[in-house]
Amino acid sequence: MQALAVPLVIIAFIYKVDASKITRVAKGSRVVLMMLINTTVANVIGVLVFYLIYPKAWEYGPFMPIKEAWEVWLKLIKDLVPSSILNPLAENNIIQIILISVAVSAALQAVKREEITCQKEKEEKGETYQTNYQSLGKLLEIINDGGVHILKLLTNLLPFAVFGYVVKFIIDEGFDKFGIETSSYIIVVLVALFIQFLYYMILLKLNSWVKPQSFLEHGKEGFINAFGTASGYNSRNSTFSALHNIGLSKLSAGLGAFLIQPVNKDGTSLLFAISTLFISVLQNQRLNWAHLFVVIIASVFVSICTTGIPNAGLVTMTLVISSLNIFGIQLSIENIALLSTVYWLLGSFSTVINVMGNMTIAAIIDSKNKSPEKQEPLFSTSMTEIPEI
Repeated sequence: MQALAVPLVIIAFIYKVDASKITRVAKGSRVVLMMLINTTVANVIGVLVFYLIYPKAWEYGPFMPIKEAWEVWLKLIKDLVPSSILNPLAENNIIQIILISVAVSAALQAVKREEITCQKEKEEKGETYQTNYQSLGKLLEIINDGGVHILKLLTNLLPFAVFGYVVKFIIDEGFDKFGIETSSYIIVVLVALFIQFLYYMILLKLNSWVKPQSFLEHGKEGFINAFGTASGYNSRNSTFSALHNIGLSKLSAGLGAFLIQPVNKDGTSLLFAISTLFISVLQNQRLNWAHLFVVIIASVFVSICTTGIPNAGLVTMTLVISSLNIFGIQLSIENIALLSTVYWLLGSFSTVINVMGNMTIAAIIDSKNKSPEKQEPLFSTSMTEIPEI
């Protein structure tokens, strides 16, 4: 899992940036900013709730002498730029992995824009021009699809590994310890997700013509489908239908259901952050503010790269857990097996928050001054009927 997580995440990020049409939509920059803010807020909520609720977590709170904390921040800054392109892959240095992924994506997008411009100029002159960016996009899609199939295979094999680890944990620590840890984990995650839900309701109240009550009433189709499938990808059509029934335009509904769904995963990011902190306390590791900063950055980045496969987050989560390796903190990814016993349930709840976050952004982007007259519901929402964005 850990060996495959890094290349799969890098490929997924590059592909999603290349395939995304968000920047082509009006107010695209505002959409991106809202996504980043909401996901960051979700992670901060997760961290705060963890330290306030989880038993004994405060004993391992983010406090240390100023001199020691300063040395940690200096090390983080020093390691920003990799000495070799292979080092981040070998060491799972999440900051360097993010920089490499962003740099490669930016370079590919620059080439793509240049070729599109050149193609338009040639066509205006009546000349033909063979572009390569379409072939590159197809290649990225094929590689990404291959990675998705690998993730499916790994998630199918996970139950066997989980069974062995959980049996060993119960024998070594006792069933009571197992029950207390998993129950505490569930409570912390659910409380954090509920606070994130309240955050969305406040956003709607302050920034959209859509009333929270109407949002919940007419959007329940999308929420129920998200919980049942534990996949935002498989809930796209129901989400689109729910947004249209709320009263949003097809353009805004398509934005919330299809365009931002692959990259905006607030609930998943929150779940990654709490899971990493949970494992750190299990191993009696004290984290400071620099460590928490890296965990939040890693959670945001890896959640973007997570596919719509149920429980696939357990594989990519290894990259978040190993993100603290740059500080010499070795968290055992074997503890993911303990989390996976309840991840299937929490994954469903986090998917609901993912979908709710997407729908909230769509409701805010939709005209605030629009008269909230309910449109006729859609009875068919196949992909071919979704308007071109």
